[in-house]
Amino acid sequence: MIVGYIFPVKKEHTERIFNQNKCILVYSYTRKKLHEGHKILFYNPSPISALVGGAEIIAIRQSSSKEILANSDKTCQTKEELQDYLTISPTVWTGKKKRDKKYFTTIEFHNSKKYSIAIKMIKPMIPNGYYILKSEYDFYIKQLKE
Repeated sequence: MIVGYIFPVKKEHTERIFNQNKCILVYSYTRKKLHEGHKILFYNPSPISALVGGAEIIAIRQSSSKEILANSDKTCQTKEELQDYLTISPTVWTGKKKRDKKYFTTIEFHNSKKYSIAIKMIKPMIPNGYYILKSEYDFYIKQLKE
């Protein structure tokens, strides 16, 4: 059973999540099996290549660039980083015609927590992250309690 998603997130972005209470991730791809209540695990690709924290999803929205920039104070990216990302990233189209509105996926979360230790992954990370099953999630959480 899918319980969440492991997102690769730059170290400076996770620092903003944990230290500045940022609560929105912006991605150009949809995650159709991800829902409210699912867990997010934050993976820092470098320099440590490990899981560094987690949170719980409270909303998943399809948002336009304008909507995202209006809420940039809540995102883990700075406004300048967002403008670059929104400009160069592939987007999802709401329809089949080029005139149809394009959008990005925004994932709002709460209860973000930085782990007391960095947790090494049991399988290789891929660039877009991956869904996490309950057994794998339980394995990682158990490591925090040892």
